[in-house]
Formats: sequence, structure tokens, C-alpha cells
Amino acid sequence: MSTPATSSSTTSIPDELKPYFTDSLERARSAASTPYTTYQGSRVADTNADITAAHQGVRRIAANGMPATTAAVNTVNNAAAGIGAFSTADPYKFSAFDYSDSGTFDANAAKQYMSPYVQNVLDLQKQQQERDYQTQNAARASNAVQAGAFGGSRQAVQQGIAENDLLNRQNLTEATGMRDAYTDAQKMYEADRAARMKTDENRAAETSRVQAGQSSENLSRDTLGLKGIELTGNMANQGSQLEARARAGDIEAQKLLEASGTYDRNIEQQGLDAGYQQFVEQRDWNQNQSNNYSNIVAGLPVGNVGQTNTTSTPAKGSWLQQAVGAGIAAIGAYNSLP
Repeated sequence: MSTPATSSSTTSIPDELKPYFTDSLERARSAASTPYTTYQGSRVADTNADITAAHQGVRRIAANGMPATTAAVNTVNNAAAGIGAFSTADPYKFSAFDYSDSGTFDANAAKQYMSPYVQNVLDLQKQQQERDYQTQNAARASNAVQAGAFGGSRQAVQQGIAENDLLNRQNLTEATGMRDAYTDAQKMYEADRAARMKTDENRAAETSRVQAGQSSENLSRDTLGLKGIELTGNMANQGSQLEARARAGDIEAQKLLEASGTYDRNIEQQGLDAGYQQFVEQRDWNQNQSNNYSNIVAGLPVGNVGQTNTTSTPAKGSWLQQAVGAGIAAIGAYNSLP
């Protein structure tokens, strides 16, 4: 049975380079065993007074709200309610003047306006006529006695004529008196009616004047009221706009104050970042130097200048192969002889 030939080689660091590798390992060990150093400084810049004041100012603005705008809204709502009151108000009321009934001169009116003493006067007149008749009747009787005709037909005729005349005169007196009384009553009624109509006319004119004055005053009042409501609404709107502008100005001022504080804080933060970066560089200086040194050492061409030792083991064949090989070797040796 045969075994193949084997060989192995080892490369060693040249003696002149060994100190560098040893130093690199020492540096790495020292860096690895260095304890962690805590940074004692601040990493983040604190909020400065300007930023704090700006934030407080914004909170104050938010807490204050917009009272003028709220008041403006309430004013507008009240104004709208006031306008609604005008629109739902009762229209100006005008009353037609109630004229007195002119009436008609009838029997009742005549009775009302005729003097209650007319009949008494007429009765007195008829009584006087009666007395005149009696006086004349006595005179006629005396004359008839003197003429010897008392009780005769002639006296009877004269007596009848006289009585008829008395009745006629009494009837005429009654009729004339009642006619005159009626006429006077009618005149008084017409005068009274004219007076009433004139009074009604004057009262109607005065009522019209008063109602026209009240209407004008109401119209002026309503016009002024509407103008007042409009002016109040405009003023409220202007107040709200001014408040909005003032609020926007306050917010802008807080923004500027915050921007100024942020600028100062950024500058402070840059200083803190630079300080921390310097700390890290100082802390990691040895480690970085060790890494750089190790990289340099690792890059040395050790394989080109080092020592390589090779160990070979010849192959071993079977006894036949060894015999043949020995024979061939012998022949070669023989052939090589001079």
C-alpha cells in the first residue's frame, strides 16, 4: 500500500519587525483597558430667558382670548335683535275720527229743541183772547139790551160770529206759535249741528295734526334707532378688527422674541457641541492612535521578507513500486557514471 507525499510551511515575523507588532499589541491592550470617561459638561443648551418669555407671552395671549371680538359678537347679536324688534313692531296706528251723527230734524228733535214754555205762552195768549172775547161779549149784550134786541136772532148771529172768531184766533195763535216754535227749534238744531260739525272738524284736524306729529316722531326715532344700531355694529366690527390686528402684532412680537432666543440658544448649542466633540477627540485619542498604528503595522509586507520553513515527506509506494523505483534509480545512477 502507498501513501502520498506531504509538505507544510510556516512563516515567521522577521526579527527586525517583531518590536513593532509587540508594540501594537501593547497599545491595543492599553487602549482596551482604559476605563470609560464620563462627559461632565452639558450636551443641550438650556432654554434662555427670551424663549421662556415668548412662550409665556403666547400663553398669556391665548388665555386673554379676544374680549373685544366677543363683545362685538354680542353687540351684533343685540343689534340684530333690535332690528328684529323694529321689523316686528306694530305699524303706526292711525284712528279715523269718529264724527258725530248729524242726524235729521224730526219730531223728536223738534220736541227736544222746542222751548218747554211755548205751550204756556200760547195758553196765556188764548186766555187773553178769551178775556177779550168776554169783554166784547158783554159790550155786545149791553148794546143789544139798549137796542131792544137782546135775546133775538141778531144777537145770536153776532154771538156765533164772535165765538167763531175767538176759536179762529185761538187756533191761529196756537198754529202760529207752534210754527214759530218749530222754526226756532229747527234753526237751533241746525245751528247746533253746524256747531257740532265745526267742533268735529276742529277735533279731527287736531287729531290729524297730533297723529302726524307722532308718526314723524316715531319715524325719526326708528330712523335714529336703526342708525344707532348700524353705528354700534360698525364700531363693534372696527373694535374686533383692531383687536385682531393687536393680537397679531403681539403674536408677531413673541415670534421675534422667540427667534432671538432661539438664535442665542443655537449659538450656545454650537459651543456645547464643539466642547463635546473636543472631549470625544481627547478621550479617544489613544484609541485612535493605537488603531492607526495597528493599521500601519498590519500593512507591513511580512510575507515578502519573512522566513518560510518547508517540511516534505516523500510518498511511500508498495514493495513492487519501491523495487521498481530502486531499479530505475540504480539505472539512472549507472547511467550517470562516466
